Amino acid sequence: MLRFAIRLTKLKQIKGIFLGLLLTTLYACTNRPTDTQIQTWLNEAEAEEAKLANANQQNVRAQWTLTLEGEISENKTILNWQELEKFSDTNILVEGESRTDINAPESFRGVSVAKLLSLVKIQPKINEITFVALDAYRSTFKIPDLQRYPTIILAVEKNGRQIKATDGGPLQLVYDSFPKRYLDPLYPSTQWAYYITHIIVGNEPLRLRVGKRILNQEDFDRLPQNIIRTKVGYRLLWSSESVRLRGVNIRDLLKESNSSVPKQGSIVLRGKALIHRDPLKPVLIPLEVINDCDVMLATHFGEDDRSIPTRMGGPLTLVFPPSCKSQVKEQHKWLTFVEEIEIASP
Repeated sequence: MLRFAIRLTKLKQIKGIFLGLLLTTLYACTNRPTDTQIQTWLNEAEAEEAKLANANQQNVRAQWTLTLEGEISENKTILNWQELEKFSDTNILVEGESRTDINAPESFRGVSVAKLLSLVKIQPKINEITFVALDAYRSTFKIPDLQRYPTIILAVEKNGRQIKATDGGPLQLVYDSFPKRYLDPLYPSTQWAYYITHIIVGNEPLRLRVGKRILNQEDFDRLPQNIIRTKVGYRLLWSSESVRLRGVNIRDLLKESNSSVPKQGSIVLRGKALIHRDPLKPVLIPLEVINDCDVMLATHFGEDDRSIPTRMGGPLTLVFPPSCKSQVKEQHKWLTFVEEIEIASP
């Protein structure tokens, strides 16, 4: 599952590779193949591409899980694909989603979000949940709306077929045309989410693993606090103007956890989103950058010093202060939902 995005890219390249080999063959041959032969080879390439894509889809589904966590009585609930399929007994029609005929309704089958919420005991006075996608996209809905409209679903099928990754699968947030007219003003198209991997109820408590040490809010409050104003690199809900941020420098977090980084070493940061946990594309920050420009993890924002909520990627977000060189801020990702810091292997 961690390599889902990489597999997707490779699948998109398959057809190009076959076509490249075909062109190479054409140039190398002294006797040019007939049009019929060329078409046969193209058909074989497309068939192989479809075969590999289908095998990849099946493999992705076998590994896919949905995690429910946050302000619930239990720690977390993890559903595998078989369990998601078992709960997927809600069928809906959605108008205006077809790519070929805007008037043709599309059918979806999936699990009602209201049913998923009934699987966990939500703590009192919690009124919203946030969906988190593989690519770190997030979308927040009010719990009363989800309970009022049980046809808001996480879809596993579209028009009787498994949803391809290129169409937002394998797990896609969607709702039918009836509540759509009421929900669209509250939840614009930017709230639609694909590749759903997590549902966070309310706001998660701060919990950061640094090496072998687990740090919580009390640990953060005990450390030196850093306050800066800067334009942020996060997507969704954040202001495009400078924002006041409060947090703790990463070098102080390393010191608190007794983590020693080699002089020419780096740290790896991991977020909740799977794209930020990919072992083949780790989020690496050199120690030199950490020390030179006070890279920090923010816990609070705004003039009223509010905790960063889940809907904005909290409780921990990665910040590059103005003291960082512009190329540093451009080269590194502004992570949301930061969960782990680890010393990179040499």
